[in-house]
Amino acid sequence: MDELIYRYALLEQIEKDSEGTLGSYGENWQFINTIRKMPTIERRPKGEWVYHENDMFCVRWNKWECNQCHERVEYKYDFCPNCGADMRGGDAE
Repeated sequence: MDELIYRYALLEQIEKDSEGTLGSYGENWQFINTIRKMPTIERRPKGEWVYHENDMFCVRWNKWECNQCHERVEYKYDFCPNCGADMRGGDAE
């Protein structure tokens, strides 16, 4: 599994560790520029589809509810179309 690193915390730590050297980042300026140029990803919450069978609020075609935003949909998707939660982990039935 990929690990995520908070870019700004990393840059702050490098700046802190570089104090007392030439310049604000010392000899790490090329490394700093590389970190700043790297693409970022949006962290998505993990969610699960909750199945609803014949409750009074369940419209016939909206039986799957996202446990993150509570939006109901007709079909299960890999990602919630409303909030974007990653639903590939399983279902709570």
